[in-house]
Amino acid sequence: MSGAHQMIKEKADIIPKRSRSIYEANMRSIWIYDGVYFVKIIENGQKGDEEPEQYRVRSLEREFSMMLLAGDCAVQPVGRVNLRGTLCGIIMPLGIAISQDPHPFMNLPPPPPPPPGTIPPPEHLIKELTQLVSSLHGKGIIHSDIKASNLILDKTTSRLLLCDFGCAALEGREGGMLGSTSQYVSPFRMVMWKAPLAKADDLYATGITIWQLYTGHVPFDNVVASEDDFIEDVVACGFQPNLLAVDDTEIRELIASYLEAGNPPLPDGRTARGNCACVTAQVVFADCVVVPPHSYERTVHCGGCDLEKCEKHYQVPDVLSHSEKEKCTECL
Repeated sequence: MSGAHQMIKEKADIIPKRSRSIYEANMRSIWIYDGVYFVKIIENGQKGDEEPEQYRVRSLEREFSMMLLAGDCAVQPVGRVNLRGTLCGIIMPLGIAISQDPHPFMNLPPPPPPPPGTIPPPEHLIKELTQLVSSLHGKGIIHSDIKASNLILDKTTSRLLLCDFGCAALEGREGGMLGSTSQYVSPFRMVMWKAPLAKADDLYATGITIWQLYTGHVPFDNVVASEDDFIEDVVACGFQPNLLAVDDTEIRELIASYLEAGNPPLPDGRTARGNCACVTAQVVFADCVVVPPHSYERTVHCGGCDLEKCEKHYQVPDVLSHSEKEKCTECL
């Protein structure tokens, strides 16, 4: 790290003395430092203040490098945190979070809302997001974890930026991994999870994120909030958030185009399913023009199901869309 990225702090000098905790766990913690910096720390589990394992240090170094390569598409690192000379954290300028929703896997309250008028209208954010993803891909970088909670407004320029490059990769190179938030993953990827990362992964996630920015709802929120974890099955079955909840036709078509581009057909005519449970949902017809839209019940069975008695079955509580886009039989 060189040039402007020369803030080097020893962990004991800033945490917790001059920092406020946002999240603390065995493997990582997140802090606000001096009220103006965001700090991501890798922890070492139950081993106290020992240096993190070398593979995790290398992963953090790689994330740092990907942020620098992303340039004006990313929240830029301004420094590093060391633990007795070993990298253990990244220091970034504190921006404004677009998503005010708590992380689905963290038992945390939502952050305080920004002052009124701070967040631009959805249409503006959507335009900036599409430009941001296009610019990032133009640099040959796949983010691999695009979602509303990874979008930050720069306090100085008011530009939309991406954060959390821990899963990112250069196109066509090994390395990187798929983000862990299943709501933003395509049905294709749920089956072809060993395939190399591709821009299509970002495109599908962008479509879901646009839906969230416009509607203000977390995708599949009632599925994620259920006691049993069926979100991966729901996504693998081809179900999508209700696109007809987007009343702007142009934005709805934009979302559909990203979802289609990000969900390619399985290779060689494969029909393998990635769902371990049979899933039933009420699905809106893709082209229905009435309000409320006509819908139909759709069940997607898991592989090996005898189609008569599902061994494991989940009923989705929400009305959804589906990737196969059935035409409305009642509006003909």
